[in-house]
Amino acid sequence: MDHIIHQFFEVSSQLRHALRRGIKEPGAPLSIIEMRGLEFLAREANPRQKELAAYWGITNASASAFVSKMEGLGFVQRRPDPNDKRAAILEVTPVGRTAIARTGKLASQVCRPLFEKLSEQELEQLGHILKKIHPGQQ
Repeated sequence: MDHIIHQFFEVSSQLRHALRRGIKEPGAPLSIIEMRGLEFLAREANPRQKELAAYWGITNASASAFVSKMEGLGFVQRRPDPNDKRAAILEVTPVGRTAIARTGKLASQVCRPLFEKLSEQELEQLGHILKKIHPGQQ
């Protein structure tokens, strides 16, 4: 099992480095972490900052800094929660959705060469395995 864990970390490190290099190109408005945060907000129904903090396993203050940055860029807007006057619902704006799509497309282009070595069957198996081990995914 240790050798699998080691290989997993090696591959994930290669992916992170490739993404960091690729995402620094002009035209990628988001880091991968920012994209993942916006994707979470885009797919959840009426997400709140505390749910984002729980998803990432960070403090509410850290989530607040992220939301403020995304709001400043025009990617997110806060709207009052009709059920709780103290809370705000976070909504990804059309500009934010475009940023997610652009960054996702670039990430896909960056990662494609790393996965081209796998056959369609192997890619399908890998997807199935990753789904099994990803927390919260079934």
